[in-house]
Amino acid sequence: MTFLGLNGYSPLDNHKCCNLDEINIRRIQAIRSNGGSRTGLPDNLVLECHKKIKDGKVFDGHKDVYGIMGPDKPSPTMTSGCLCYSKGRYGHYEQDRAISIREAARLQTFPDDFIFSNSLTEAALQIGNAVPIDLVKASGLTLKKAMYHIKAKRYKREK
Repeated sequence: MTFLGLNGYSPLDNHKCCNLDEINIRRIQAIRSNGGSRTGLPDNLVLECHKKIKDGKVFDGHKDVYGIMGPDKPSPTMTSGCLCYSKGRYGHYEQDRAISIREAARLQTFPDDFIFSNSLTEAALQIGNAVPIDLVKASGLTLKKAMYHIKAKRYKREK
């Protein structure tokens, strides 16, 4: 049975995330314990591609992949890979999983009654390609104020 809220939607619609295999669960636990970044992984959990040596140095790029979000820090940019723990700092700050469709949507300021496809890939594309709704509102208000200001100046000049 699904609980429907006041507006007829379930507060848990789209609260679905990617499954992690056992090694990635161990990675997320180790990363959470060691600073939130893949650089805190013990050698046995480091991916082979991150062990490659080029020009005498171990690969050190893409430090946000396999990252954990900080509960008191700004979120990373939501991209079309925002539901994949391996594509950025999209690990849940407390639970051993990536963020869900609903959590990514909230970060993009979608209202809870906006329903996305239940396909993780399609939902991630919709969320990652969107401009945050609150940003659009703030930009619109700023543009509106600027237009009124310009109009007022023009009106004063014409008098």
